[in-house]
Amino acid sequence: SMVAGGGDREWRASSGERVQWLAWLGERTQPRERLAAMLPRKPYEKRSMVAGGGDREWRASSGERVQWLAWLGERTQPRERLAAMLPRKPYEKRSMVAGGGDRGYKDGEDGSTAKRKPPQPRRTVDYSGPMLRYVVERKYERDLRDSIALQPERSYGRHLLPPVAYTGNSATGVCARLAHTSLNYPRVPINSCSWMPDAHRLITGSQTGLFTLWNGFSFTYEAMQQAHDRAVRAMVWSHNEKWLVTGDHGGALKYWQPTLNNVKEFSAHEGTPIRQISFAPSDRKFASCADDGPIKLWDFETCKLERRLQGHGWDVKCQQWHPSKALIASGSKDALVKLWDPKSERDVATIHAHKAMVAQLKWHANGHWLLTGSRDCLVKLFDIRTMRELAVFKGHKKEVTALAWHSTHPDLFVSGCYDGAIHHWHASESEAMSELLGVHHLAVWALAWHPIGHVLVSASQDGSTKFWTRNRPGDLIADRDDRRDPDGMRLGGSVGGGAVAALLAATAAAAAAL
Repeated sequence: SMVAGGGDREWRASSGERVQWLAWLGERTQPRERLAAMLPRKPYEKRSMVAGGGDREWRASSGERVQWLAWLGERTQPRERLAAMLPRKPYEKRSMVAGGGDRGYKDGEDGSTAKRKPPQPRRTVDYSGPMLRYVVERKYERDLRDSIALQPERSYGRHLLPPVAYTGNSATGVCARLAHTSLNYPRVPINSCSWMPDAHRLITGSQTGLFTLWNGFSFTYEAMQQAHDRAVRAMVWSHNEKWLVTGDHGGALKYWQPTLNNVKEFSAHEGTPIRQISFAPSDRKFASCADDGPIKLWDFETCKLERRLQGHGWDVKCQQWHPSKALIASGSKDALVKLWDPKSERDVATIHAHKAMVAQLKWHANGHWLLTGSRDCLVKLFDIRTMRELAVFKGHKKEVTALAWHSTHPDLFVSGCYDGAIHHWHASESEAMSELLGVHHLAVWALAWHPIGHVLVSASQDGSTKFWTRNRPGDLIADRDDRRDPDGMRLGGSVGGGAVAALLAATAAAAAAL
């Protein structure tokens, strides 16, 4: 419908919605050609126009606006000028100003219009709510009779408490649900990872010597720092959580404060990559091992070498100090596990349990159990009080490259494999509680539990750091198999993707050069 007269005209689209176009035309009568030039040439959806004032506005069907504030200044407007002021395509995000000589629009760099992706909510895992509810409710609960029994329905998700609330059920600590995949740019292998003392951030060490900080709630990137000139191979926090010691591929050790301020650096294993570092219970001494053979004991304050533990016939791949005693366990390429007395510099026991290189070992918090992982695809549990083998865990198809005990459930641990698989185990069960096959394209080099136990982090050779959380009530196990990573690959599928293919090609070229 059109009304012409006192300077105001209105045109309504068939949809009934309007966009007002206010312009002072100066005359009470308008030629037919001028009105035709002011109207859009193509029938855009949901559009209405009003002429008569000094302001003009055009509203797209999506609800977004592009306002035109223009003082025409002239009684007549050429058809070309009005046509240049109109959008070329419907629903483009453009801003235009015509009148005082200023005109502009935002578009792609090459002149094309890029489609805007719809915003997607970022997954966040916040433990503050369940933890506060657990602290409040445990005062009034006598035992499990007063607690809420979780049912396999999504409505019970709000009743899920931290793993420490379910001390009798280790299955509540299994983290098999992918929460987020974090990638470094450039994408390089991640060799080590550890939670910061405040448990709010995760620090990772990369092949290029970079430290990367990731937020522990939203898993977003926070900071990056060039820490070493060579690849970061090992990192460990002291028991009092005041110092971080890292070792690189060139054999150098560095001391860091919680603010990531480097205060000390010295060469410990010159020219050989450091494999593992561990602190004594008193934090006054620490041990390091590398491919040069002996285990070296250092004084933390003076950085002086105190003892060498020699006895392995090949490279020492792993070692860890006992959590409460003067005892060090080590694993070597000669397939032996040795227990050392750091005061006498001699081995007190030797365990012949594996048929191939011992790649990883971890002490249990109780000080009695020792967990080992080998290239023979086996994970074994030993009791050092009787020097007996308690259990053998079979399920991996390649070398076991990472081990980690759960932070709150004493019987639960996780293992990582060279083929990118992650398995959850119970110490009294020979069958895996959860098998995440092919979740990484390459070897899993490090695993780290959050101190509360609700998040598991895995760092891999494929350049990704993945955060895993517990399944919520009502989730199906098949849900995790349908998830896709940033390369578009289905978890558990074959290797693919442009970035991963490039990384595989670089790894193959480096191996061929060696």
